[in-house]
Amino acid sequence: MKLETFEERLSQNSLQPLFLVAHEKIKELYADKPFEFYVKNLLNKNETELFYFFKEEIVQVKFTMDKVYYVYPFNITQYTNKVKRKSITLHRSTYEPVELRIDLENGDSLNFNSVTDSNDDWCERYAENILSIYKSI
Repeated sequence: MKLETFEERLSQNSLQPLFLVAHEKIKELYADKPFEFYVKNLLNKNETELFYFFKEEIVQVKFTMDKVYYVYPFNITQYTNKVKRKSITLHRSTYEPVELRIDLENGDSLNFNSVTDSNDDWCERYAENILSIYKSI
């Protein structure tokens, strides 16, 4: 899901309120820094995470789930280590997963999958989002 779509849904109050709080906090902490955006698991039953890809760092926001709602606290993790390796797996069809793996110098890795991170209706747009992130890092 692109940033514009996510922010539109936030403004329509169609997402959980804590997502807006976290998103505004990231924008405050990293004011005026351009970034790529990725929201993982917003459209399925797995725990939602927000990712912000800046020039010098990757920021991950994880939430705490209480039955059906996300509650405080939420956790912001900044990865400032350099990308050691990035790899992308592409298939013939956009309905098959586009997978991105980012390995950092400190041994951490981040994984993104257009199919498992979204749902059937959004996998093609998630694939485009992953390709955009791959180009930007």
